[in-house]
Amino acid sequence: MNKKNAGMATQAIHGGEIKDQYGAQITPVYRNSTFHFESPKAIAEAMNPEEPGYVYSRVSNPTVRAFEQRIAILENAKGAIAFGSGSAAITAVILSLISGGEHAVYSQVLYDTSHHIFTQTLPRFKAETTVVDPSDLAAVEAAIQENTKMIYVETPANPTLSICDLKEIAKLAKKHGVLAVCDNTFASAYNTKPLDLGFDVVLESATKYVNGHGDGLGGFVCANDSVLLETIRREGLINYGGVMAPDIAFLLLRGLKTFPMRVKAHSENALALAKYFESHPKVEKVYYPGLPSHPGYEIAKKQMKTGGGMIVIEVAGGLEGASRFVTGFELASYAASLGDADTLVEHPATMTHARMTPEERQRAGIGEGMIRISVGLEDIEDIIEDFENALNRI
Repeated sequence: MNKKNAGMATQAIHGGEIKDQYGAQITPVYRNSTFHFESPKAIAEAMNPEEPGYVYSRVSNPTVRAFEQRIAILENAKGAIAFGSGSAAITAVILSLISGGEHAVYSQVLYDTSHHIFTQTLPRFKAETTVVDPSDLAAVEAAIQENTKMIYVETPANPTLSICDLKEIAKLAKKHGVLAVCDNTFASAYNTKPLDLGFDVVLESATKYVNGHGDGLGGFVCANDSVLLETIRREGLINYGGVMAPDIAFLLLRGLKTFPMRVKAHSENALALAKYFESHPKVEKVYYPGLPSHPGYEIAKKQMKTGGGMIVIEVAGGLEGASRFVTGFELASYAASLGDADTLVEHPATMTHARMTPEERQRAGIGEGMIRISVGLEDIEDIIEDFENALNRI
């Protein structure tokens, strides 16, 4: 099913399905590394980029393609490319599209891998970079140079949940002939579709909300420009080799069947928990795009269906208070990642963003008392009780 007018829940279950010769209801796992052919003509036809077949699973695989087709439908994209992890997708996009002598503008708040590539990897290849606060549109435009190739943002950003106006950034990018790239992991396609807002490329860690069960790593890139997609596929996937395994594609297709319902429930729980935190004396700040107190609330209302499933709080007592808070949960897990059915709690300054210098974390607004919470699907009363007990430890 590829109908554009079908609902998200329908597409998440049926979009891009591949039916095998036996009529299997669920897309099978094709563990082939290679595929055989009867003639040179047959292999030439399979290698036609317009209507590709299957030659070697580093290039394409039926189970992986089924996932790519479904995720492209959900993102309103012409096509998608699957990767072995979110970091592989990030690396492929940035290093495939930016060369030495070119320039990139990137957000001051990014996932650690993205931040490392812009601050460490690209300079090694003699590419230039400029960091900006993407909520300041004047600053974004001022950072664009004649050799600028890309503007790269996240929204909500990891970990601060800061919001930038995707539609306005896309307009700036188009005005200056620059590619606009968005990491949409925290929002997911359920909440935001950056391509619909004018972005050229959207990428996500499929490990998170797409998978939803904490049992598989994956990533993907979506775009509407076939030349752009082919560049990323050839350079970033086939040459770099960060491919998705067919078993993982199977798990992601499974996860997608409940994706809209899960993210809706994550968001409902997150809103209730965020409201609880706002009234707690040991919580100094609450960052949640679905609350009017969030600085980006009005923009979030325009480009997000809900406030999402992520909350960030700053607890009293700084690093010591955070250390007491994250130990001894009965329900939540003190762990990296997000988007699982389980509630996950992490401390950005010592976990996901530990490689940043203290100055970089300060500029990004990542304090020592900051806690990132991926709100799970447990009963909200049980989640609140668990966090009440954690706050009492401070």
